[in-house]
Amino acid sequence: SLLRKTRRELHRSAVTLIEAQGNNNGHAEPKVVDSIERLAFHALKGEMWESAARYARQAGVHAFERGSNPEAVAAFKEAIAACEYLPQDHAQLQSAIDLRLALRSALLPLGDFAQTLAVVREAEQLATALGDHQRLAQATFFLSLHLYLNGQHDEAVRAAQRAQALTAGRDPIMHALATYLTG
Repeated sequence: SLLRKTRRELHRSAVTLIEAQGNNNGHAEPKVVDSIERLAFHALKGEMWESAARYARQAGVHAFERGSNPEAVAAFKEAIAACEYLPQDHAQLQSAIDLRLALRSALLPLGDFAQTLAVVREAEQLATALGDHQRLAQATFFLSLHLYLNGQHDEAVRAAQRAQALTAGRDPIMHALATYLTG
């Protein structure tokens, strides 16, 4: 029943309070690490987009590390949504790509291949627009892998060949993996 502006301010106050409880000369105490999901929630509701993206990403990583993929997926999606409100500069676009690749890792064990493929395609499009060869190679490699898993072998081979070309002379490990997928 609160006005939206009042709710937003209360959520912002909650973020400030939780952050203050964990601050000890600039070092985060365990309280803040344990509260990362609450920080993400309140930052999102408080429309603190930069903090929301950072905390939701951390919550996603934390959930993924403990094997809670559905929670990780939800957190990474929240981080991606928060990033949409931030200026789309170079660093922000890099972060958007990295978030999609992290989301891909959380989605894969859940067996949602269609959504996983869509997320990888988004990462590839962003990396292409940014001209980031390293992230484009990663996205193209994963695209090849998911196309292969979906039975789209011709497209998978073409994507693997693109990944090979992008990694030639730059990243020997990724190049070897792309070569393996091409085979």
